[in-house]
Amino acid sequence: MENFLTRSDILCLSYGAESVREIQDAIKHNPEKNHLIISAYSNTLDETSFIHIGNCIKKAATRNADVLLGNIEYFKRIIEVEDNLFCVDQFRGSNFIVIFKKFFSQFLTYRQHLSLEEQTIANADNIFLMYPFVCTGDLQNYSQSLETIEDLKQIRQFYHE
Repeated sequence: MENFLTRSDILCLSYGAESVREIQDAIKHNPEKNHLIISAYSNTLDETSFIHIGNCIKKAATRNADVLLGNIEYFKRIIEVEDNLFCVDQFRGSNFIVIFKKFFSQFLTYRQHLSLEEQTIANADNIFLMYPFVCTGDLQNYSQSLETIEDLKQIRQFYHE
């Protein structure tokens, strides 16, 4: 199966005070796209990561996703909805985010001076997380989340055997 995702699909932005405005500008300049992929680091992804991201985007799209996270440092509630895809309620510390077209108009209402994560939690109904994580940055930042997700996957495996 040919992968539909390429490096040109990833918009590399530095995270900080200007992130919301930069993402809003990207949405305004790319209204034809089905999703926008925002990453703090795009040059560290290999071909396997692109295939994984593409597969997770397809799965999340069928579940009416607003946002798909590539990694998170912290979450409050999480449930595995299918292999490699989790539904998450509250999160912190993601530097790889896929914003789906159906959520573009909502994202355009975000305020520049408020946190991207807080506004997403407050406005998105369908937030998903791909697993394994798209590791862009220091893996130590994700260690607690990775351990918890691995535990959840082990529990699920136990009940499916």
